[in-house]
Amino acid sequence: MPPRLAGPVSGWSGLDAADHQSWMLNHVADLGFNALWFSPMCETTKVEKTAHGKKLTGSYYAIRDHFKLDQEFTSGNGARDREHLKHFCAAAAKKGIRVYADLVFNHVAADHPLVEEETAAIKSILLKDGDTVRPIIGEKDHLIGFSYKEGEVDKEFYFKFCRKDDFSLQVGGPPEDPWSDVAQISYFSPEARRFFIAGDKEHQAYFKRVLDFYIDCGFSGFRCDVAYRLPPDVWQELITYTREQQPDSIFLAETLGGPAERVDALAAATVVDKNGAPRPAFDLGMLGFYWWNLKDK
Repeated sequence: MPPRLAGPVSGWSGLDAADHQSWMLNHVADLGFNALWFSPMCETTKVEKTAHGKKLTGSYYAIRDHFKLDQEFTSGNGARDREHLKHFCAAAAKKGIRVYADLVFNHVAADHPLVEEETAAIKSILLKDGDTVRPIIGEKDHLIGFSYKEGEVDKEFYFKFCRKDDFSLQVGGPPEDPWSDVAQISYFSPEARRFFIAGDKEHQAYFKRVLDFYIDCGFSGFRCDVAYRLPPDVWQELITYTREQQPDSIFLAETLGGPAERVDALAAATVVDKNGAPRPAFDLGMLGFYWWNLKDK
């Protein structure tokens, strides 16, 4: 469901309706569906891009705040918005309808506060200690950070996001490229892994907090955007974390356009079920084959 077709959550959750019924869920049930997938509804980017000759901004998939609904879908009250989502998901479960959230864990908006914070930190170091900076190269020749001297002290700075040789942000490409408004997460970097996936004693991993948000709202299915771009072990950890709290969670891997070797790696990824036995990490895969009409090349 493209959320812009539905509008503010208060208009379709059913929470404010006299009978507390959701017209959307009634319609979905009448059509005979048992699942409903929403594209992201989170606050989106303000970065402008050009596509098909038009200036555009606000892509669903360029998320600027994972814990806040975009102004197109919000009532202006974050706590109340969550109540609407909880009511909707609970009502869906009673009707036997599973509600899917869209997990965009490959990238964030190019103007996400985390990106801006990292860029500012890099500029500060280069301004003070630029002549001592040396790049750090990780697995498969990926630039993952740099070393430098602060006075007589040797230090290292690792990136959360993919960056160019001059340490500027690496975005998708030219303005007409659909990826030009996002910053891709550098999963080859230990800092990205720590911050987004593993966490530490002081901070819970960022994407585990995102999963907590969706689980609390009542989402029990997860469509994983461009899943093949993330290392399989990242998904294994996140899926394991989710199923420890919600064992019946379903994970759908989007593999449209993915290289065969990466898709095969996702298919081979396993987690341990509640009985201690290995099972596939993903329950479903979204394959491009089924989106074609078999006539057009």
